[in-house]
Amino acid sequence: MYERGGNLKLFASTLDATTGKLGIHFELLSYNTKEQGDLDRYDFIMSRDSSKMVLLLEYRTKKDEPVKTGFKVFNDDLTTLWQADIILPTPDKNTAITDYLLDNNGNIHMVARIALDKADRVEKGTNVRYKYSLFSYFHETKTVKEYDLFLQNNYLTNLTLLQNKNNELIGSAFYTNEKATSGVKGFLNFKLDLSTYEIKNSQMNDFDDTFLKNFLSDRQVEKGKGVRNFRTRYVFPTQ
Repeated sequence: MYERGGNLKLFASTLDATTGKLGIHFELLSYNTKEQGDLDRYDFIMSRDSSKMVLLLEYRTKKDEPVKTGFKVFNDDLTTLWQADIILPTPDKNTAITDYLLDNNGNIHMVARIALDKADRVEKGTNVRYKYSLFSYFHETKTVKEYDLFLQNNYLTNLTLLQNKNNELIGSAFYTNEKATSGVKGFLNFKLDLSTYEIKNSQMNDFDDTFLKNFLSDRQVEKGKGVRNFRTRYVFPTQ
C-alpha cells in the first residue's frame, strides 16, 4: 500500500487452507520514494518449484545512467534468502529488460534487449541494430555474469526463459536475418547449466522450405522471406 509522504509498504500473510483465516502478517518492503528515488515498477516472481519468491524493484534511472534493479528473495516461509541491488553495465537509454526468471536455487536471471549504436555496429561489423544479453546473478558468489547472445547477421525476437527438472535454464527465441521486418527464419535454443554457470547445447535451427510453405507462397520462400507474427506460446521441457 502507498502512504502519504511517498511511502510504499508491501505485506504478505499466511492463510489457513482449511478455514480460510489469515494468520501471520509479514512486512516484505518499506520504501520511501522521496528519500530513495522513484520506481518504474515492482513485481513478484515465483521459482518453478514454488520454494522461493523474489520481489523485484525497477529503479527509475536517467538515460545515461546504468540500469539498476533491486531484488529481495524469500524462502517459502518468507524468511529472506538474500537481498541486493544489481547494476548492469549498460545505459538506461539503450536497455530494456524483457524477462526475469528466479531459479530453484534462488539465483535471478534477466533478459536484456540492448540497442547497438553506430560505433557498436562498426566494431562488430554488422548492420544489426540491437542484441540480447542474459544477465545472471548467482547469490552464493555474489557475482553477475553476462551471456552475450549477439548473432552476427540475425535479429533475435521473443526470447523467453524457463527452468527444467535437471537444474538447467532453457532459453528459446526466434530469429530473422539482417532485416528485422523480413520475418522469422528459424528457432534458437540453448541451455545454461546452473551448476557450472556455462551455456551448452546452443543451436540455431533454420526453418526448412516445406515448413515455410505452410505460411508463405513458393515465390516468397524462394526470395528468402520469413514468417511474420510468429510467437512462442510455451516451451515444454521434456528433460
